[in-house]
Amino acid sequence: MGSVAEAGPEGAVPCARHSGNAAEANCSRCGVFMCNLCRIEIEGQELCPGCFDRLSSEGVLSGAQTRIRDYRGMAVSFGVLGLLLSCFGLLTGPLTLFFVAQALRQRRHWSEKGGIPALVLASLLALVQIAIGLFFIAGMFTSFV
Repeated sequence: MGSVAEAGPEGAVPCARHSGNAAEANCSRCGVFMCNLCRIEIEGQELCPGCFDRLSSEGVLSGAQTRIRDYRGMAVSFGVLGLLLSCFGLLTGPLTLFFVAQALRQRRHWSEKGGIPALVLASLLALVQIAIGLFFIAGMFTSFV
């Protein structure tokens, strides 16, 4: 990163935000001059911080979105919630097992350590939910007969 003083009065255009830094590029959207500290390269564009903030808050830049799902937390939550709503165990149990599988995949992808006891607990709760759901349905059928 060069400075305007090193380039001399004729040699460089200053950055719009850092007047002491020489501009290395200009924004693809608004055209403002920016130094290497300001330049944000995303999705084939060079953006200034202002345009980046504006576009990312509008949801235009898909590469700037940071949504992270905590599947381990979802699995444990659905495990506990499913026990409270045990009559729906045939729905919440498999959904809990799905979240456990997603959490294991996420754990492997992120190379996380730990968290296995919570997933084992969620799996056991899911199996209990399924058993209660089956028992509930069997009880309904035997009462009709």
